[in-house]
Amino acid sequence: MSSKPAKNPFTREKLESTVISSIIIEVIIFTGLAAIITSVSKLYYNLGVGSQMLTVLGTVVGLVISFRTSSAYERYWEGRKLWSSFHTSCRNLAEVIWIHVPLEKKIPIDNSCQCRCGSDKDKPESDLPAEDPQYRLKSIIEKKTMINVIEAMGPAVKHYLRDEPGILYEDLYPLLSGLPHFASPDPGYQNDNHISPLLHYDNWAAKNQDEVEPRLQLRNHAGPTVPLTDNVTSRRPTSEPGSFDTQVDEKDRIREIVNPALHVKEPVSLEPDLEKDPSVLFHGHMARPDQLKKAQLPPPFRLSGKYRTVLVIASCHTHACTKRVINGKERREQERLARESKEKKPKDNIPLELCLFLSSYYAVLMERESLQGAICTAFFNNLSTLQDCMLNLERIKITPIPFAYQAHLRMATWLYLFLLPFQLYTSLDWITIPATAAASFILRLFTEDPFGYDLNDLNLDKFCKGISRELIQITAHQKMDPRKFVFSEWNRPLEPALGKGVTAPAILRDEAYNVARCEHVARGVLLSGHRRESLVDDSKKARS
Repeated sequence: MSSKPAKNPFTREKLESTVISSIIIEVIIFTGLAAIITSVSKLYYNLGVGSQMLTVLGTVVGLVISFRTSSAYERYWEGRKLWSSFHTSCRNLAEVIWIHVPLEKKIPIDNSCQCRCGSDKDKPESDLPAEDPQYRLKSIIEKKTMINVIEAMGPAVKHYLRDEPGILYEDLYPLLSGLPHFASPDPGYQNDNHISPLLHYDNWAAKNQDEVEPRLQLRNHAGPTVPLTDNVTSRRPTSEPGSFDTQVDEKDRIREIVNPALHVKEPVSLEPDLEKDPSVLFHGHMARPDQLKKAQLPPPFRLSGKYRTVLVIASCHTHACTKRVINGKERREQERLARESKEKKPKDNIPLELCLFLSSYYAVLMERESLQGAICTAFFNNLSTLQDCMLNLERIKITPIPFAYQAHLRMATWLYLFLLPFQLYTSLDWITIPATAAASFILRLFTEDPFGYDLNDLNLDKFCKGISRELIQITAHQKMDPRKFVFSEWNRPLEPALGKGVTAPAILRDEAYNVARCEHVARGVLLSGHRRESLVDDSKKARS
């Protein structure tokens, strides 16, 4: 009997995903402490004490650590379930848009004409829906753009949960490059104060490179990619590539025309026709692929980030040194400046902005009467589920275990490991050293953020790629009436019950099926085939 080949359990990736590398310093510290206590007790003075405290303190620490472990895994599992619901909603929304939004323009039909004419054949040609090839192509572009927004929801939520603001990423910007850069189409309101939340952070980062984390800076960045100036009122591309004309276009000015009826001058504001010239909603140069940030931006390796013990020691040392160098007033001033600098950083919610685009598209479809009632309900319900999943994922991200609880649990664990050698020496002698090492290895504290770059965190990049593959599969599907392909020679609708390879055209030609109640004949064939298969299965079980 064939079996799957055994996999190597000691690969580099699996070894790095263990907790050994993150607790090795704690294990070394407490093992060294146990070695010192054991050596002193063996060579100089017995430091051993009774083991009564070991039982009481061990029980308490065990219960607390068990609760902490279950809480961490609950957050991990809840995050995975929410991503499954998020995936399902994205897929359902894409199916509704691609399959159920029509490509033809819906032309209203006069009811009076419908009453006079008995059937569609008797209706005038002007009342029949006309297919415009250009309109169908525009509909395809529109639907695919909205599906791109749905596809961008996954990377947007991923970067949002990982504290990576903006949209200039390899897996996000190509999907959103066609969305407006400004909140208003009016050229008079196209400045930094009215920039879209999609580009708010990137515009700020282009002007404040010194305040951006090194890992979040653009690659091959020679200058601002999407900078705006407050005094620019209209930005239309000139004939020169890469430059923008900052002069106000004539048709966007308020021009004075003569009213022939009243013989008075009346100011008329001509709003731009966005369907003919949508460029008024955009500004700047499109980011080059070699400028975009990578889809994965793990933080740089730091001892304080890898080993919590080093973080505690470094924090205490920094606080003590700072307290000696500066007084309390200067320290408070530095904290205030750091807090103000942090508050100036844009905190726009990119996933929420994408949901607003989808909600606006839903409203437009309702105004066009392009969807039926049941499909409208499905669209709205899936969009609501999408936003609910986003909010719950954000809740897991921004609601950590209270710091007081974490600090108390860690101090209680360290106190237990510190007192453990004193209580074990009386009964274990030199074995106290490996026993303490094993105890410090077992009492591992887990993190509560399942959305990071740790090898044990949720693989958000894999989830996003899964959503992208399925949406591509949906858009590759052709909406077709089944009657166009079910009557071909390749279709065998009564298999495997009939078992004779009878095709659909042969069934249509067979006189046995061409009767008044043909559905009874087909049902009888299917039931007889099902019973025959059941008898074969029972005989195989009896022989075995």
